[in-house]
Amino acid sequence: MKMKEQTLVLLKPDAVQRGFVGEILSRFERCGMKLVAMKMTNASKAIALEHYDMDDDWFEKVGKRLKEKQGSDKDPVEIGKDVQRQLASYIAHSPIVALVLESHNAVAHVR
Repeated sequence: MKMKEQTLVLLKPDAVQRGFVGEILSRFERCGMKLVAMKMTNASKAIALEHYDMDDDWFEKVGKRLKEKQGSDKDPVEIGKDVQRQLASYIAHSPIVALVLESHNAVAHVR
């Protein structure tokens, strides 16, 4: 049975800066999703790090992949943590738009 649920979508700085917020929102609405809440905000680095809270398996997987590509001699987990810090810095460097969307199977639909 399809369940009505809500999901959070973050439109990152590049989408906001390039003026794609309306286009992205209209695509969700055309699919039958309902906008429940919307907020433009600046994410602090601490909040951004929470958003990208990854486990050691993720750090190691990403780190190994980059280590192979770049030929680095760093520990894969440390490389993964560097990636996490870069992602958090990126999302915190300028405004983002947070959307709460609602529909049947909203999470799967957004993915």
